[in-house]
Amino acid sequence: MKLAPSVFLGIASALGALADPCTVFVGSNVSGAGGGISFTFNHDNPDHWSWNSDVGDAVIQDDGWAYFDGNGKTRTATMRITYNDGNTALVQPPNGQNGWCTLQADGQNGINNVSGWD
Repeated sequence: MKLAPSVFLGIASALGALADPCTVFVGSNVSGAGGGISFTFNHDNPDHWSWNSDVGDAVIQDDGWAYFDGNGKTRTATMRITYNDGNTALVQPPNGQNGWCTLQADGQNGINNVSGWD
């Protein structure tokens, strides 16, 4: 079976969109909006862990991928990640609302707390 070049272009475009880096602002005094959605650390599988939103499907995975489910009302379009070293990051997907993206290098490690809001 031979695939048309347009099929390859479509596949390449889809894969490229999945690999976009998140928009990240990191610092010692980065703050976010009060309240928001809490995240829970899950380590049910010995080989993998994640931080999962208590509302909706937003997640930070152990491989550095993050998913945002922002809908303009009640889900997560921005995450506030507090690290064990005292730094904090505000993180958004490239479109500012929803989808998958990759965190900065080692951004998934040393997390103390995660919260989110739309």
